[in-house]
Amino acid sequence: MAKLHEGLKDLTIKFLHLDPPLQITNEMEEGAITLLNNLDLNVDNYTIRIRIVRLWTRADFNNARKVYCYDMIFMDSEGTKMQAFVLAKNASGYQHLLEEKRCLTIRNPSLGENRQKVKYANGGLKINLNNNTVVEECHEAIGSEWGFDFTPFDSVVEDPTVDNKFFKSPIDVIGFVVKSFPFEVDTETNNGQNQKKVTFMLEDLNNKQIFVTLWDGYADQIMEYESSNRGEKNVVVIIQFGKYRFWEGICLFQICYTVTRVLINSDIDEVAEFKQRFIEKLSPEMSSSYSGLSSSVAKSATEEFLSDLTFFPIGSLTSIDTTRFVVIVGTIKSFASNNEWFYNACTNCNKKVSTVTVVKEKQDGTDGSEEVTVLECKTDIY
Repeated sequence: MAKLHEGLKDLTIKFLHLDPPLQITNEMEEGAITLLNNLDLNVDNYTIRIRIVRLWTRADFNNARKVYCYDMIFMDSEGTKMQAFVLAKNASGYQHLLEEKRCLTIRNPSLGENRQKVKYANGGLKINLNNNTVVEECHEAIGSEWGFDFTPFDSVVEDPTVDNKFFKSPIDVIGFVVKSFPFEVDTETNNGQNQKKVTFMLEDLNNKQIFVTLWDGYADQIMEYESSNRGEKNVVVIIQFGKYRFWEGICLFQICYTVTRVLINSDIDEVAEFKQRFIEKLSPEMSSSYSGLSSSVAKSATEEFLSDLTFFPIGSLTSIDTTRFVVIVGTIKSFASNNEWFYNACTNCNKKVSTVTVVKEKQDGTDGSEEVTVLECKTDIY
C-alpha cells in the first residue's frame, strides 16, 4: 500500500523494479466549487476558486524583516469579495502562489468572523488558510483582472442616523481630477511624525464631485505624477478599497493604509472605457476638442487650444449661430473696476444666483426671529 501526501499535486511515481511495474498518481479531486456568498461558518469541507485582488504582509513582532502573515482580499467568479488570512509558517508549500491577480483553487480553508473595525470587503466573514488547507494554481480566469466595483458619487449619500465621526469602507471610485490643492505637511499628528498630504477633487460621469485626501506614500505618488506630467489634462484617477465619511454635508474620501490602491491615468481597460463614455456624453462640437481622451496620454494644453479650436476676432462673435468652443486672442487694455467680473453661481446649473433676505427662527433656540441673507437660484423656482 502506498499513498502520496495530498499536498503533492499531479505527481506520478513508477515502481519499475516490481513485476509488473506499479504506477501511482496523486491528483487533486475535482469537488464542487462553493461561491463566497454561500460559505457557512459551520462547514469547513469545501472548495473555492478565487482571484487574489489585493495582498499585503505584516512583519514579525520580533523581526521586522520577517513576514509574520499574509492578508488578502479574495474575489470569486461572481465578483463577491472576502478578506483572507494565512500565517507565513502555514503557507510554506504555496507561498510562491500568493501574489496579486493570481487565480487559485483552495480546498478546506476555515471560516471565522471578521471583527476588524475597518473592513476591506463587505460582509462579516474572513477566510483562514490553516495548515490543512490545500492550495493550487487555477489556470481559469476568475472574475475581472483588477476586481473594481465602482460607486457612482451620487449614490454616496449622508445618513443622518449614522455617526459621521467614523469612516465607512470599502469603496472604489473613478473620476477626473477637476481641482487640486497645494501639497501640505501635517505636523499635528498622533505619533508626532510629520505626514505629507495632498487633497484634490474628483468628478464622475454624472458631474458629481467628491474631495479626496491622500497621505504619505500615496501623496508622493500623486506629486511624482504631476511633476513628470506637467500640463497634462483629463487625468483619470482610480482609488480602490478606500473609505469615506461626511463632514458638514461634504463627502470626504481617504485611504486605508497598505490596502488602498491608487492608479493615475493607467493604461487599463477601465480608464479607457471611462474616457470613452465621457466623450459619448459630449455634443459633437465638444467631443472633437476632447478627442485626446481616447488615448492613454491626453493632449497637451498647446495641442488642445492651437490644433483643435478655431480662432475668431471679437467682432465676428455675433455672427456665430451655433454652440461651439472658440479661442479669442487679444490684449487687455484695462479693467472695468466699476463692474463685477465674476458672480456667485448655482452648484447645479452654474447660472447666477441672487441674494435674498428672509426671516427665520433664531438658530440659538431663543424666541423671536432674525433676518438672514441667503442665495437663491431663479432656475429652482420654476
